Amino acid sequence: MTAEARAPGGGVTIEVLLDVEEPHTRFPVAGGVVRAVDGVSLQLAQGRTLGIVGESGSGKSVLIRSIMGLLPRRGVHTSGSVRLAGRSILDLTDDELSRVWGREIGLVPQDPQTALNPVLRVGRQLAEPLRRHLGMGRREAKDRAAELLAQVRVPDPRRRLDQFPHELSGGLRQRVAIAMAIACCPRLLLADEPTTALDVTVQAQILDLLADIITDQDMSMILVTHDLAVIANCADEVAVMYAGKIVERAPTAALFQDVRMPYTEALLESIPLLSHPSHTRLRSISGAPPDPARRPSGCPFHPRCPYARTDCARAEPTLQPADLAEHEFACWFPVSPRGVTTAPAEGKSV
Repeated sequence: MTAEARAPGGGVTIEVLLDVEEPHTRFPVAGGVVRAVDGVSLQLAQGRTLGIVGESGSGKSVLIRSIMGLLPRRGVHTSGSVRLAGRSILDLTDDELSRVWGREIGLVPQDPQTALNPVLRVGRQLAEPLRRHLGMGRREAKDRAAELLAQVRVPDPRRRLDQFPHELSGGLRQRVAIAMAIACCPRLLLADEPTTALDVTVQAQILDLLADIITDQDMSMILVTHDLAVIANCADEVAVMYAGKIVERAPTAALFQDVRMPYTEALLESIPLLSHPSHTRLRSISGAPPDPARRPSGCPFHPRCPYARTDCARAEPTLQPADLAEHEFACWFPVSPRGVTTAPAEGKSV
């Protein structure tokens, strides 16, 4: 049974497809424990797209694998709750998970070059989930595989079925990976940096393709990226991750109009703009993300934050609501719309 939640503006309830509550994913290593995901809670409604943004090492991909149940059973400590249409993912056995993957949750990998089997033809790899989950015969599955390639705008789809992945360009391999992810019409699509290593023109084509698929098939999607510009026009809501936590979350328009977390502001300022004069120096975030096994005290971003004060190292802030509805941020001294920091929220002294 699918949960329900209050829609934006109140009054009407919406169907919640994915409900993630306080998951913790930790990897024991020599000399400590890596807290890759440290209590990230989120809900995703049917037919909506959530963008998750952050630098490499912020925990985005581990969160995706935690949601899917793809992490190994040994050597990983997991806790919390992940429910898909009211069904707990973390409690499923390996056999039960294998029936969920592809049928209810589709994954678009970051690098199709390594995700696709190099010794199997494209047609066979596309037909496998169709035969396993939908019980199609060999001929029916092959015909459907050709239809899927045409759906993701692969030219000459019948000929592509007999090719190996290395015979395709990077953009075509990514389209094949998308076709595999949507083959069984899952309700949830997880796209883990699907435009990495693609040129700008192909990136735009892939993003447009994903947006069309989500709309046409009424899917929900989580789009993971390190670039805020990528999700500006294709996500309904944005969650910014840093050091395994969500540090700011808001509807997409609200986030871009009223950034409150200094880390989000730094990500936005690092985006090159066409309006900048030629040879304008690119802005970058100073320092490096914290070691997940040795996180600093207090706010994890304070060693790199230009607005940090002494109090920021004493206690870690939690997500607090901003003035705009559904806008939350985790910062003791949030950035105001004018770019200056404000005092801590009332009742939240450090």
